[in-house]
Amino acid sequence: MMMICGGGDIAVVDCDDDDDETTPAAFLRRIETPCAYTAMRCEFMNNNGEKGTVAIERIDFHAKRVFASLSEEKRTGCLFENHWQKCRDALEKVTRTAFLKRQNAGFKKGRYMATIAIEDDRDEKKMNVHALLTPLITTRKDEKKGDEEVTALDRYALLRGAPRERPHAKHTEWVKKREGLEIERNEWNAREDVKETRRKRTFVECVLSKRTTGSGSALQEEDFQICEGLTTNVFVLKRDDAHSNGGSRGGLILQTAPDADVLLGVARRAILDAFPSSKNDSEEDENCKDAKIRLSLTHPLWSERETWIALFTVNCVVGAKLYHGIVNSYTGEEVNFPPLPIIKESGVEGREKGLSFLFRTAFSSSSQKSSFPFDLFE
Repeated sequence: MMMICGGGDIAVVDCDDDDDETTPAAFLRRIETPCAYTAMRCEFMNNNGEKGTVAIERIDFHAKRVFASLSEEKRTGCLFENHWQKCRDALEKVTRTAFLKRQNAGFKKGRYMATIAIEDDRDEKKMNVHALLTPLITTRKDEKKGDEEVTALDRYALLRGAPRERPHAKHTEWVKKREGLEIERNEWNAREDVKETRRKRTFVECVLSKRTTGSGSALQEEDFQICEGLTTNVFVLKRDDAHSNGGSRGGLILQTAPDADVLLGVARRAILDAFPSSKNDSEEDENCKDAKIRLSLTHPLWSERETWIALFTVNCVVGAKLYHGIVNSYTGEEVNFPPLPIIKESGVEGREKGLSFLFRTAFSSSSQKSSFPFDLFE
């Protein structure tokens, strides 16, 4: 862990190697003072034996969000002077210093997660910053047990938990509060044991929701408004039934909860920016008329689950995770999604599958000018 402080500046004063095996969640939970934090994906590159270089992905978005999560006193104090770019410089310096200090300790080139927390209870001239570097495993090879191949687990989401009280503040207090939901998720996983280490499915994320009364014919029935995950933003891809019969549009709707109710995630922002409009269903936009997938910043509703064809979560570190299904822990109901197409292009090695293919096809065949962040779907 690094402890960083300085009078009106950010300077590294210590960097220990004792926490290499610490998970990011455990690292953040043990910080006693309140901290605004972020987790950035970085790439460490070795340049022909010279000192390695570090590329930090989407650092501007991270800096803006951390800056917004700090207290007003910290944002307006002389350390940042109400200027998010200074926060960006601090994040960059902390991350690069961590890599350089550990480069001689056997760091290998590849992708890492830099988890950085800025204490929020110091005066404006002094601050502690904590940092942890974690290697990212980008691929998972099928394990084998003797001559028998272990089947890959089916990834499921669990509808469980109420929305966060402060959705726009990325603060360590939420890391501690969400622990109870993580324990419940693990208990659901324990129920899924089939034999020995095999499972039918594994729950990898809890999806938070608002419980509400339904509308129309379901007026007396309880409904659930999907908000976000414990560490992710949630997207639902559904059929555009309202425009498929006689309407001017068909296609699909990519739906995610509105800004007011969720953390404004860095990866979420990248996806939203790729669309020509972020307006809600009640507003029309000329740029969206020919879109094969249109964006809707409204809560996905459990009562509309029959129109869902895919659900995925996204954050800036691990990218997008597509789910085989979701289970409502309150009602016991389950939604399973069919596999998305796997395409092998002629003359091109490898295959493109799932969400990456679906979005690439939709964006290349529409009149949209923006480039979709396909790196999130690798």
